[in-house]
Amino acid sequence: MLADTPENQDLLTQVNQLITTYGYLSPVATDIAIPTWQEDPTPVWELLAQLVVHPPDFQSQSPSRSSYRRSSAQARLDLKGKVNTLYNRLLAELRWSFLSLEEQGLQQGWWQQKGDIFFLTLEEIRDRLVYGEEPHLSQLEQLILRRRQQFQQDRSEAVPYLVFGNDPPSIRPSPGLSCYQLYNASLASVPVAVSLRLPFGS
Repeated sequence: MLADTPENQDLLTQVNQLITTYGYLSPVATDIAIPTWQEDPTPVWELLAQLVVHPPDFQSQSPSRSSYRRSSAQARLDLKGKVNTLYNRLLAELRWSFLSLEEQGLQQGWWQQKGDIFFLTLEEIRDRLVYGEEPHLSQLEQLILRRRQQFQQDRSEAVPYLVFGNDPPSIRPSPGLSCYQLYNASLASVPVAVSLRLPFGS
């Protein structure tokens, strides 16, 4: 076990402190359907393992020629980091708010399993939890099930790494499919950074 020796125990303590400090992050911070590090620290340990296997080569990084340019760029990076921190914290709080609503729905029997709430649109959640509108539960279950099945089907479709022209390939939509499901499915296989993933349809 990692905690069997004092050295490993110290490492374990430091990693746990990191998770406590940055637990609001996740593998895809802008996707509130994905658990944060606080909920599932597995990605943190995977990153640590990659760092041990492939340590960074700091000697290969040559210093900047201009100290002025370096300080100016660093100031901008610091500001960007502060903005990203606030934004990611906000998204984590948003996720935890929806998880609280989800727990309420599970207790009431409105849906069957964790994660179901992310297959509903914001309007559907608002109507059910805030305004007290009560659609037939079997209809709600079928709606979630249909979107889950469509989501899994869309995820299995191959997306090219590079697309030329103004007519990119699109995922076949399903009636009632939320904006989040369409967007997530269309980009699941694209190895690029995504600026924003919408969790709900409009």
